[in-house]
Amino acid sequence: MDIVKFDYSRDLVERVIEDLITLSHSKKEAVHIVLSGGSTPKQIFELLANSHYATKVNWKKCHFWWGDERCVPADDPESNYGEAKKLLFDVLPNLSRENIHPIDGVINPDQSTIFYTSEIRRHVEVANHLPIFDWIWLGMGDDGHTASLFVDGVPLDDDCWTAVAQHPVSRQKRVTITMSVINAAKRVTFLVTGKSKAEMVATILESGSHYLTYPAKHVAPTDGVLEWYLDQSSGRLLRDQ
Repeated sequence: MDIVKFDYSRDLVERVIEDLITLSHSKKEAVHIVLSGGSTPKQIFELLANSHYATKVNWKKCHFWWGDERCVPADDPESNYGEAKKLLFDVLPNLSRENIHPIDGVINPDQSTIFYTSEIRRHVEVANHLPIFDWIWLGMGDDGHTASLFVDGVPLDDDCWTAVAQHPVSRQKRVTITMSVINAAKRVTFLVTGKSKAEMVATILESGSHYLTYPAKHVAPTDGVLEWYLDQSSGRLLRDQ
């Protein structure tokens, strides 16, 4: 596991974009990237769309997926896909819509998981009965959840690729990839910024096994790389950082 702390969130955002550029020019015919919701990805989308970085990405090679989605229409401000579409995809002339694979937030959630699993199966390499994504972005909630994997929510040992989740407070339904899919990826990167996340970051990264109820603690790619990209605020309570 690599922990990288940046002075400012802008530095973190630029690093992610530089990593994306590098991945997009790899030797693979296609690269499959799972996006997350939240404020940090929005900063990434905005900078990508409104800077010279956009011309450096090989968009034809990039396929974009989502780690979770709220069961709302795409034009709802809470839609992870909708925000990415508005801030980035609608601005890019060279990105084929066939390379964008949103979770359907309008249809029945159980049906949505079936459709999304089928879409993944059609496009993403499978090994040991799991899809192998090239790069998964993850956020982390103040309560230690990631994607829509909450404490006492979707079983973290679920062998399915996707599942229906429910927010523990709002009871809002969501569709999420499972921990099995996350841990099968080649690379998983937490993108965490802001002082409100500092206590949970320290708990996840410096605690013992008795904190295993937090889903973010379970992220441990089997054969891939795990990274935590933090800004100064979110990483301020780490003892060795």
